[in-house]
Amino acid sequence: MLPPPGLEDHEVRRWYGGYNLMTDGIALASAIAGGLTEPGGEPLFWVAGGGYLFGAPIVHLAHGNPGRAAASLGLRVGLPIAFVGVGLAVEDCEGQDFCGLASFLIGLPLGMATAIAVDAAVLARDRVKREVTITPVADVGTDHASIGLHGTF
Repeated sequence: MLPPPGLEDHEVRRWYGGYNLMTDGIALASAIAGGLTEPGGEPLFWVAGGGYLFGAPIVHLAHGNPGRAAASLGLRVGLPIAFVGVGLAVEDCEGQDFCGLASFLIGLPLGMATAIAVDAAVLARDRVKREVTITPVADVGTDHASIGLHGTF
């Protein structure tokens, strides 16, 4: 059945960031498991790092968005480095041992969390065609009968 005038097909944006967040959750769980596994947790850290770096970009590629995949990888590499760099620039290290350690321990996870949030909230969106459908429906029971239209817009 044809849609009424003015309700032709049009594009809408669809969020798929849940898949990105799922890959990041698996990476985080792998890192935690690696930290709790003694000895031999090192392979789980490699899985966690690979999942963080490449999980969401692969999701973007699977949705046909190679530019967003590249942007995702750039965010995931660049933001942690930038956050650590800013921390090092403002940290006063004169006469202290382990200079820069605080910047690393604070900047790295904050940069990673920011990259994950921006990736899922901003980049993980598709343009899809929204189809308008109108379907006739009928319901007949022992004590009632009804006819109507069911539509999606």
